[in-house]
Amino acid sequence: MTLPSDGKPIDVERLYFLELEDKVIWTDPGPYVHTYLDGQGRSWKEDYGLEDYEVIPEEPRVPAHEIEPGTEDYHKLETWRLYRAILSHERIRAQAMEDYLKGIALYILSNKVKPEDRERIKTPEDYAYVYKKALFPELTKEDIEAELASTFQGFMERASSIRGS
Repeated sequence: MTLPSDGKPIDVERLYFLELEDKVIWTDPGPYVHTYLDGQGRSWKEDYGLEDYEVIPEEPRVPAHEIEPGTEDYHKLETWRLYRAILSHERIRAQAMEDYLKGIALYILSNKVKPEDRERIKTPEDYAYVYKKALFPELTKEDIEAELASTFQGFMERASSIRGS
């Protein structure tokens, strides 16, 4: 296989099963959690996402400081504020995913491509090609067996010797 931009062969080592697990850390902020407080001091939490809204709430036309609690405008304001908090949280989640994917890309380029070949990778097609070669196309029984054999080699040897006795 050749690099799309220059048509020359490039060696890309494939990632081992679970290799990225402790190399590139995924920190998912999780869903937006809103805490409610009732009039008696009890609180509870609920998860929210953008999928909870069929229509984007409109910002109230009345200034927030003029809105009386318990009114329809108050409910609209609270709904709009909750939506804005969820939207902000989703941006944080999207940034976390982008950072994670950049970490994977950097790990692949740093550890799975020879230093002399890294400078040849220039176009988006080159990067896509390298990442595709490094990632598991499909997890197979052989991949799992190879990983288990390397990870638990001593255990497997001990198990074989016990069975053979």
